Amino acid sequence: MQKQGQLQSPYGEILRRYFIIALTICVIAGMVMLHTIRKTTAIAPAAYTAETPYSAGIQNGRVAIYIQGQDTPALLTDIWVDTLPAADQKALQARMGIASEEDLAKFLEDYGS
Repeated sequence: MQKQGQLQSPYGEILRRYFIIALTICVIAGMVMLHTIRKTTAIAPAAYTAETPYSAGIQNGRVAIYIQGQDTPALLTDIWVDTLPAADQKALQARMGIASEEDLAKFLEDYGS
């Protein structure tokens, strides 16, 4: 039985399925784009100076976090340096300065995912 105001079309169910498929593809594409943008917009490394409270470097092939004035890492991450892009590896070899706790949290999130 047809409700008032509804059109009965033989293509209605097919169009509805195509719409759901197209919407699903758009959502997946959006998620991929956001993930890609998030990966490529990491924090810009600060110059390592005596004023930067944290720095990131390399210890035993892994990313290590140092506290200012200490030569022993405060944190040895599970992030293997050889899995990172060459530019990031080079920055870590020179020891990247990290200006704040917020930047440290973002650094670890960006490099750890």
